[in-house]
Amino acid sequence: MNSVEFVVGKKTYNLRLNTRAIVNLEKKIGRNPLDIFTTLEKNSVPKTTDLMLLLHASMQQFNHGVKEEDCFDIYDDYLAEGHTLVDFMNVLLEVFKVSGFISDEEIKKVEEAKNG
Repeated sequence: MNSVEFVVGKKTYNLRLNTRAIVNLEKKIGRNPLDIFTTLEKNSVPKTTDLMLLLHASMQQFNHGVKEEDCFDIYDDYLAEGHTLVDFMNVLLEVFKVSGFISDEEIKKVEEAKNG
């Protein structure tokens, strides 16, 4: 099964969205998870809340016991290592890809919208 390796510090998390995680995420954000990235088309960035919920949902299949609150610390550690919001959004786009949401071609469209 495909997953995205998300390395933060000395810890590696495997990220993937399965159907259960997607349904739970949709209930929390009130829309399809892909809609999180539609803000890029409007020259805006996704809400941090939505990104953290997406990170948490993508951790559920392979990283048992990780809570939503843990994702805040994981993301803070990721940024402290010198990564950026754009780096993180690229990780999440890869999660969508391995989870069967989008193709490489669709990722290129999002990248173009993100880069203006």
